[in-house]
Amino acid sequence: ILDMDPEKPAPGGGGGGGASRPAPMVFKKKGPSKSGLDRKALEEIGLQEKPKIKLESKLKQVYWTKVPVAKLEGTMWVDQPADLNDDELEVAKLVEAFGSKPSAAPKAASSAPKKPKLVTIIDPKRSQAVSIGLGRFRYSYEEFHDIFVRLDQQILTPESTEKLLAILPTEEEFSSVNEYEGEVSLLGKTEAFFRSVGKIPRLIQRVECLSTSLSFMIGSDKFTGDEELVMRGE
Repeated sequence: ILDMDPEKPAPGGGGGGGASRPAPMVFKKKGPSKSGLDRKALEEIGLQEKPKIKLESKLKQVYWTKVPVAKLEGTMWVDQPADLNDDELEVAKLVEAFGSKPSAAPKAASSAPKKPKLVTIIDPKRSQAVSIGLGRFRYSYEEFHDIFVRLDQQILTPESTEKLLAILPTEEEFSSVNEYEGEVSLLGKTEAFFRSVGKIPRLIQRVECLSTSLSFMIGSDKFTGDEELVMRGE
């Protein structure tokens, strides 16, 4: 090659009528496809990669384990024809069962006016205790007012008077609630109860007297029964 005349065409080149070089051979690779399947392994068991089905909507993510090609022989996947159409695959049912629903549009801000916040005046711990106590009875604030005015003994029993005395408003509590000049309907549960029953003069003293009277009556009945037993010598 070193002794060749540089102005003459090289042997086998395009000039001088020499024979043209043969086209290079292209070998088709039989490695993994884009889907990750081993084409060579598929051909060994008489299968070929099936075309990917295009769906109109996206499917939900399904976390499954793919069957290795080496274990496909003898399974249902081997018996499926390569030219399955959409009807045979029941694509519509597939989309209905596993189709991902489009994300819901953000809800528009409600035009309805917000409920006004309740007014609380009494100490939160005291208010909670009163609310729990009121929960044992099924009466409105007006009904409570009438019960205490009449000292209704069908409702004000020895047991109930003891519980109600613990939640009745003191003079200071009623005074703080009564000074409120805003919308009464906005008062909290405890505040509304105190405002309703606190108007009754000497409320706590009235209920305490009733409780003492009821306790005396119970003790008197017990004493009378014991006295009769003594008189009979039993």
